[in-house]
Amino acid sequence: MDNLVMILKNAVKNIISRYLWKAVKPVLLTFLPYLTIMILVILILLSIFGAAPKQTAEGKEKVKKYVESIKPEAVSKYKQEENFQLPWGLVYAVEEYANGWRKDVDMARVKRIADGLKPEFEYMDYTEKIVRTGFEVDADGNVNPKEEVIYVPVKLLTQARTYEGIYVFEYQEVTDIKGNESHTYMALKGMEFYEDYSKLDAVIAREIKTSSYGSYEGETKTIEFSGGKLLWPVPSSHTVTSPFGMRFHPVLKTYKMHTGIDIAANTGDEIVAAADGIVRAAGSYGGYGNTVIIDHNDGISTLYAHCLMVLVRSGQAVKQGQKIALVGSTGISTGPHLHFEVRINGTPVNPLGDINVPAGSVVMNDNIDRKLILETGIAFMKGDQNLEWLLGTNASREYAAKPGKIPEDLLPVFKEAGKEYGIPWYVLAAIAFRESSFNPNEIGPYLPELKTRAVGMMQFLQSTFDKYAVDGNNNGIRSPFEPEDAVFTAARYLAANRDVYLRKGFNKDEALRYAVWHYNHAWWYVDQVMAIGEKYKNNYP
Repeated sequence: MDNLVMILKNAVKNIISRYLWKAVKPVLLTFLPYLTIMILVILILLSIFGAAPKQTAEGKEKVKKYVESIKPEAVSKYKQEENFQLPWGLVYAVEEYANGWRKDVDMARVKRIADGLKPEFEYMDYTEKIVRTGFEVDADGNVNPKEEVIYVPVKLLTQARTYEGIYVFEYQEVTDIKGNESHTYMALKGMEFYEDYSKLDAVIAREIKTSSYGSYEGETKTIEFSGGKLLWPVPSSHTVTSPFGMRFHPVLKTYKMHTGIDIAANTGDEIVAAADGIVRAAGSYGGYGNTVIIDHNDGISTLYAHCLMVLVRSGQAVKQGQKIALVGSTGISTGPHLHFEVRINGTPVNPLGDINVPAGSVVMNDNIDRKLILETGIAFMKGDQNLEWLLGTNASREYAAKPGKIPEDLLPVFKEAGKEYGIPWYVLAAIAFRESSFNPNEIGPYLPELKTRAVGMMQFLQSTFDKYAVDGNNNGIRSPFEPEDAVFTAARYLAANRDVYLRKGFNKDEALRYAVWHYNHAWWYVDQVMAIGEKYKNNYP
């Protein structure tokens, strides 16, 4: 019986293998190439979309690990170095910005950025003195005074040169007496902070220049005077890392005047005289470090600061283009650069308006890059904002936005302003709802850091409104409280910021998102505005 079952099983197997294979084989041979292609496509899609979050997480970890590996060693008495750890989020933000926000991290660039931004320290050696007094009894029973002196060498941190500026520490020698012991040492008296983003700006400018986005080029013009034209003072570099004008001091919460421009260059690069003249100062000049001041004709003078070495003397006559100093980082400075000033009758003027660049163009790394990178770096570290779209791993975050109804009289205003400046009308409407719920007389909360309030339907600071103001209703008045003026001004402001990023090579959608970011300096705000705008776009065809 068992043999019969085995015979029947073998017979069935032979029939199936012989006839079924003959029937299926042509079909498989026909569709196998297509099946193979489909499998490959699926694998590729999975590798692109499925791996992105993992690559992003791995990239962050790589950056964090490297930045932590260069953490400064605390060797000073008061261990202040521990307060100046370089934020890994800042390094990551600079790398990704220069890299076009791609998912893959370029570790060579990361190391270059981190090494360029890591803090540098200056120390003062000091020897503390501890004196212990007492008495001892000698072999004859006499009581004699006894003094023990202990010397303790310490290092005191005098300067911390960071990406945001320079911290200068002040000390005062004191002697504490407790019982029979006195201790003479340097007490930490205070700290001064000098904002100086030249180190960060130089790194940003360098990395943008070597990336696919290029750099923003500033315009230049010349002035004429009897001695000739002013010449660009650093032949080896046309990169301006800090412009002329008012800058906000983050510690003092006040605006300070930057009376010149900072030109990034390598240590030892030549500095040349901008014009013929007489050297009036040559040597150490306070916070300017090693400095040269030259008087020219017609009340014009030029100043060259933070020099490594001065090559001229006071009273010496110099010719235009003559080498007068070498680029350095002396005085209050975070890195090698030339601080260049032009003064007319003692009043500082913008050097970019008063110099002649004989060849090439000035590369301006304006504050729009720096502010965005600083705040994005913080957002990376806190993880409290939606940054996925930057890294290509996700679209903007969805918000359960419930926008209000657009007032009928404002709808054509949004559309006209959007058309005039190339800004989607629904984005303007979304900002108006998000900022004020379409209230033209809105007055925002007091901003202590700026000592003012934002006003109007589009919530402008008065200074920003004045800079971009448009008379939207053509009544001869420009006011942030007039809806037409506010909307047209907002469109112009967004367009100006958008155009900066278009010049850098960003596409239109990316450039628009960056422009909206500058309205409120938060990526979550961008997502909210875009989500509200999409609803308006669909509801008001």
